Amino acid sequence: MAVTSGTVYSGYARSSRLYVSWWQTGQSIDGNYTDISWTAGIAVGGSNEWYTNAVKITSVYINGSKVSSGGTYSNIIGNGTYQKLSGTARIPHGTDGSKSFSISVAGWFYGSGNVSGNATFELTPIPRATTPTLSLDSVELGSPVVISMPRAVDTFYHELTYEIGSVSESIGTNLGTSKEWTPPVELASQIPTSVSGSVLINCKTYNSSGTLLGTKTINLGVTVPDEIVPVINDITIAEAVLKIDEAFGLFIKTQSQLNVEIDAEGVYGSSINRYSSTLDGVNYMQQAFTSNVINTSGQLQLKVEVTDSRGRTAEKIEPVEVIDYSMPAILSMEYYYCDSSGTRDSAGENTKVIIKYKFASVEENNTRALKLSYKKTTEETYTERSVTLDAWEGTAEVIIAGTDSSVTYEYIAQPSDKINSPEGMRMTTGIVVLSRKAGGTGVTIGGEAERDGFVVANGWDALFTGDLFIELDDETLALWEEVFGTSGG
Repeated sequence: MAVTSGTVYSGYARSSRLYVSWWQTGQSIDGNYTDISWTAGIAVGGSNEWYTNAVKITSVYINGSKVSSGGTYSNIIGNGTYQKLSGTARIPHGTDGSKSFSISVAGWFYGSGNVSGNATFELTPIPRATTPTLSLDSVELGSPVVISMPRAVDTFYHELTYEIGSVSESIGTNLGTSKEWTPPVELASQIPTSVSGSVLINCKTYNSSGTLLGTKTINLGVTVPDEIVPVINDITIAEAVLKIDEAFGLFIKTQSQLNVEIDAEGVYGSSINRYSSTLDGVNYMQQAFTSNVINTSGQLQLKVEVTDSRGRTAEKIEPVEVIDYSMPAILSMEYYYCDSSGTRDSAGENTKVIIKYKFASVEENNTRALKLSYKKTTEETYTERSVTLDAWEGTAEVIIAGTDSSVTYEYIAQPSDKINSPEGMRMTTGIVVLSRKAGGTGVTIGGEAERDGFVVANGWDALFTGDLFIELDDETLALWEEVFGTSGG
């Protein structure tokens, strides 16, 4: 049994004997030793009396080493303990932390001869816990690392556990000097906002009796594998404009807006904290959004990127088929007077109206309709006619019977399809009296303004009353002569 103090006595000389007493003053776990202090002397009993040079201590040994050669002592009279020697000693322990050591004392008493004594004591064991080491300072989760445990004694064994976040699990028990361990990928859930972390590895050391000698710890750096990224489960795309959805069930250029919803999630504890979607050149930052009007036809790509709390990203591209579409349009209108068969006749009692039109077929899912309205400009009410169209783009000819070439008529061609009925084109019969050129650089009387300057068209006479004072430069003068055939001034 381990003790922290003790006394060794020699044999008796009459009723007296020699002694050595010791006591533990400290232990070093790192140094694996115990420090003791000791005293030695003479214990007198039975009223013995020892006079000149009557008692001698010849040696004191502690742990096999002579710590004193003693001395000769006189005039020791009366019962009691007489301390004559003292000192300290450092006693190294074995590699397993245990230590038994011996103390002996020898000498003589006058008239009684030599005496001696010895005893063995077991010191308090010094724990010899193993400090583990790692083959790598940091590993990727899911990759192995070797934990070495250089134990002090072959009979020692170890228990390994690890801790990270809220997880504390066993690595192994009854282990010897090494253990290969693979940190589970699932531990990524303990570091949801970072791509790296630290695992605390605990190494408990036991002796052969099962006594825990101590626990040492070491940190292992771990990183989240690159392939652990957020997941985009689904991207839902639907028409946001009800009339488009009901009319076609297709996405239509310049008409459709898309309702987009992204179903994404983090993995191993991470969360999605950023969405970024690009469609038709526009970026959207919401998990669910309604796009702008789509202005491009063909196969578009909806590119979705999500970023999680670790800063990892995932990307998915969803194709979006957009059908070409343009508003129904009247490209041009013209007319001429004709006979009943449609043959041009300036004095005819009929008018042929020629209309160039264009509709989008929307993959043959659209409809096309053209309404021609007409009336004398002096009347309030229009007469309406539906015009049959044989193609999505082309020219329609309509003969309006019973017209008078000397009367001005107004015609309106109004197109419409499944979803739109834009403003039509308006045309008036007869000659234009006054026309201003676009941009304001010219005015024409008696026709459409097609050139810069002041023009009198169709051979109309120009009559000016009053004085006309115009100072013309050379270029304007040449224009005047071209129009009027004479110089102005």
